[in-house]
Amino acid sequence: MRYAKRWAMIFASISCLGSLATPVFANEGSTYKVDYKDKSSVIPVFEKMYTENMGTMKYKNTSLIQDQEVMTYESKTYRMEVSGLELDEKGDQNVVFKLSKKNTILPSTEQKKTTVSVVAPKPNLEVSQTTIDTVENKTVDLSSYVSTDEDATLSFSGSVDYSKIGTYTVTATATNKSGGQAETTLTVHVNKDDFYDKIAQAAKAQVGVSQDCTMLVTNSLKAVGIDFHGWPEEYLSLGDRTDNPVPGDICVYQGHVSVYIGNGQAVHGGWNGNQTVITSVQCSSPLIAYVHVRH
Repeated sequence: MRYAKRWAMIFASISCLGSLATPVFANEGSTYKVDYKDKSSVIPVFEKMYTENMGTMKYKNTSLIQDQEVMTYESKTYRMEVSGLELDEKGDQNVVFKLSKKNTILPSTEQKKTTVSVVAPKPNLEVSQTTIDTVENKTVDLSSYVSTDEDATLSFSGSVDYSKIGTYTVTATATNKSGGQAETTLTVHVNKDDFYDKIAQAAKAQVGVSQDCTMLVTNSLKAVGIDFHGWPEEYLSLGDRTDNPVPGDICVYQGHVSVYIGNGQAVHGGWNGNQTVITSVQCSSPLIAYVHVRH
C-alpha cells in the first residue's frame, strides 16, 4: 500500500511537470486580422487569442509539413506553430494554431482553429492642406499638397475646371504594391481673377493726372504688387503677347505705352502734353503688341 501511494505521487508529479499549463484560449469565435505578406503581423494575434502573457514571441522559420507551410514562432517558454495561413493571399482563412510549452518532461500541445483575415495594409497619406484656393485660368498641381510612401502611387479622381469660377472636390488615393489604399478629399476653390481688373481700375483712377505714358503704366502695375519702370518697349518683358486683349493688358507701341480697358479703349498718359486720358487704343504710334502681364 505504501508503494502504491508513492508511485501515485510520482506519477502525479510527472503529470504536473508535463502538463502544458497554457494560457486560456479566448474569443474562439473571433476573426483576427493580419497584414498581407507580413509574418510579424501574426504575433499580435497570439496576445489576443490567449488571456495570459506568453512572453515575447519571435518568428523562427517556415517549414513544409505534409505539403502545408507551417510558420513557427517562439518565446522562452512557448512555441506556436501556425498552419493553413497563406499571407500571399488576401481574405478570410481557416487557420490552425498549435501551442506547446517548451522544456517540459512530457511535452503536450494545445491546438485551436479560428478565422484569420489577411488584409492589405494601408499606405501612409499626408496632406499639407485640404482646402486650396486659386483663381480662374490658374491651374494647381494637386500632387504638391499630398505625399505618401515610396512604394505607393498617387491618383486623383474628380476634375477641376480652372476656366470657371466654382468649388470642386477631388479625391486623392494612395495605393501600395499590396493593394492597400488610403484616401483623402481635397476642395479646390476657383475664384474670380481680379488681377487684371485691378490694373485697369488703377489706370482709370489716374485720368486727369499730369504724367508721361510710362508712369501711368508703372503706377497701374503697382496696384498688383509689380514694381517696374522703363522705356515703352521694355514693358514687353512683363508678359506674353496676345491677340485677344482683356482689360488690364498693356498696349505697347513704338515710343508709347498704355493700359487697355476694353471695348477698344485704353488709358494713355502723356496725351496732349502730359495729360492722362481715356481714348481709342489706336493712336499715332504704331502698335507693337498687347501684353498679358504674368502673375
